[in-house]
Amino acid sequence: MDCGACEPMVQAVRQSYDYLFAEHGFRLAHCEEARQGEHCLIGLESDRARIKIEIDQGTPVAYFGTLDSPMGWANQVDGVNVWYVDNALLNFAEHKAGAVAPGEAGPAAERTTQQLLAAAAARLRPHAAELIAAFAPDRPAGWWQAFEAYQAERRQQLRQRLRTQ
Repeated sequence: MDCGACEPMVQAVRQSYDYLFAEHGFRLAHCEEARQGEHCLIGLESDRARIKIEIDQGTPVAYFGTLDSPMGWANQVDGVNVWYVDNALLNFAEHKAGAVAPGEAGPAAERTTQQLLAAAAARLRPHAAELIAAFAPDRPAGWWQAFEAYQAERRQQLRQRLRTQ
């Protein structure tokens, strides 16, 4: 597959997320570039789920989808989410595992795209199997019910915080 100007990003994804390929059967399924490689879309697929990584001017964001989620820049089809950003999913998985809820982040030191990819991959690794299963054809309904309840609670907390500021 010719990934054009995005080839260096594809290689960085392969390196950072090597465990997805080796342990979970993912393969490169799609890549496209926009604006001479300033924006890259890298799609990975296994027999259970899809992951897309969008790199926007050096900032990567990973999304999870089902095998039916269309590879493309849009995250919704007819107003329905078909891709879910990994940060929200990981916040939930970490919460279930007993991790402390994410707090207010201070100013972060500048990091390269490769450093950002490596950090995101390291955060995903302990929860990869759970998130892949959540998007698999035999996905557990209970997981999604708990995720939606967690999201509703987080939205309520955010609204309360915004009202008190």
